[in-house]
Amino acid sequence: MAPSRCPACDVDYLYGHEGRTYSRILYVEQPGRYDGGLYFTCPDCGYAFHRWPEGHRLHRIAQPFIDRCNADRAITTE
Repeated sequence: MAPSRCPACDVDYLYGHEGRTYSRILYVEQPGRYDGGLYFTCPDCGYAFHRWPEGHRLHRIAQPFIDRCNADRAITTE
């Protein structure tokens, strides 16, 4: 299940429409690594964070991509 708030900027991802609840969180795919979203990014601040719990093999696979994404984010926000 996707989180409801960003761990970096604390924005709420959830919104309702016609009695249903939706999420604005972005799932990022890395072709050849996992068939589906490997990690999350915030649509407001661009912060990347884990989808998988620590110790899971996909957590380890996602880590370099998350590090690169957040390093790029730090450069563009300075």
